[in-house]
Amino acid sequence: MRKLLTGLVLGTALFTTTNLANANSRGGFTTTIENIPTTAIRIDVLLSEDLAYRANNLPKNISSRTSSRGLRAGFANNGLIGEKDLNNLLVKLEKFTTHDLEKRGISVDDNAQSVLKLTLVDARPNRPTFNQLSKQPSLDFQSFGFGGAEIEGELFSADGTSQGKVNYTYYETFFNGFQRTAAVWSDTRRTMQRFSSRLAKDFAKRRAQTGT
Repeated sequence: MRKLLTGLVLGTALFTTTNLANANSRGGFTTTIENIPTTAIRIDVLLSEDLAYRANNLPKNISSRTSSRGLRAGFANNGLIGEKDLNNLLVKLEKFTTHDLEKRGISVDDNAQSVLKLTLVDARPNRPTFNQLSKQPSLDFQSFGFGGAEIEGELFSADGTSQGKVNYTYYETFFNGFQRTAAVWSDTRRTMQRFSSRLAKDFAKRRAQTGT
């Protein structure tokens, strides 16, 4: 299961916007998870079905594409990100979450029975990915734009019962000069780090409240 989208793009000579409903949203952290297991947690990470599809394709929904010309305009049209980039993002999401949970005293173990399932719903690069550049020769790596991501999570107890869900969404909306020096996934990485920090803090707080 995996998915993709890009956002506001400033190309070599063109500034285009996506038609996505959440294209210019800073979002926030929301959760319905209350009961945190006292034992270790296993973290499973995956891409949403749509983002996985967009690794090698343009969005199925035409309205999710931008107004730029050319069906292979990957960076501007929210697709053709490349499997390697998306898999690397999953590795980072798991790494960030594991680090922050353990920093708060919550053990993470690949063999644990309690499972935190994290889904990278959406990810938008600040610059064209290698795959996008290869699919659209007219693109330039100097192109840059707004990035960000949406992450969903669900915690399952050892018996498979859902303990609630969590969501964090952040998309940069203001041009502040940072975009000019940003790496391909700067905003997405920052979103994942903020998510993992907020999640770990919330889990630790709820454990403390229950005295476990």
